[in-house]
This record gives sequence, C-alpha cells and structure tokens, in this order.
Amino acid sequence: MVGISDYNIKPNVEKELLLNQTNFIEAIKGTLGTSRRHEFVNAPEKLPALTFTFEMPPNYTGKSIVVLNGSRVYELIFAYRKTVDYTAAMQKFLSSFEITK
Repeated sequence: MVGISDYNIKPNVEKELLLNQTNFIEAIKGTLGTSRRHEFVNAPEKLPALTFTFEMPPNYTGKSIVVLNGSRVYELIFAYRKTVDYTAAMQKFLSSFEITK
C-alpha cells in the first residue's frame, strides 16, 4: 500500500518523518521494531526518508518507508502474516517504488 499526503507548507523534515512512523504504529496498535533514517534515491534526487519495521496484532509483521519530497509525503507499507516468509516479495515491492513527475 502507498499513501500520499500533501501539505500547504513545507514541513520540518525530521519531525514529519518521525510523526508518520509514530502515527502509523499507534493506528495499527503495533510495536516498532527497527528504525533507520536515510536518503531515498530517486535519480537525480536524494530525498529524506525513514524506514522502519513493525509488528501488529494478531500475527503480522512488516516494513514501511516514509519519503518526504518538499511538501508531499509518501508512505509505503508492506505487511504480512508471520507464518509465511514474504521477505523477497516485500523487498521487490519496496524497491520498485519511484517518484515520477
């Protein structure tokens, strides 16, 4: 799943990335796993991004990437049941994302 938010102003980068992570974890009543700040390479740009893993009841796990591009925020989410290994499918989905004009 991919969500998009547009703002009338350019949000504070660090605050916005962390708020998206916090809001998502709270909305799913989940638990945060790892969290890593990095740059999302969308040639020729390098955009601020945050990747985190999560677990959510009753038996799901997943990964999300939040990317900030000016006043637009993208959030990619891939969740799956822990009983099946979807790691390859998750990586394929997350790495396929690109921002076009």
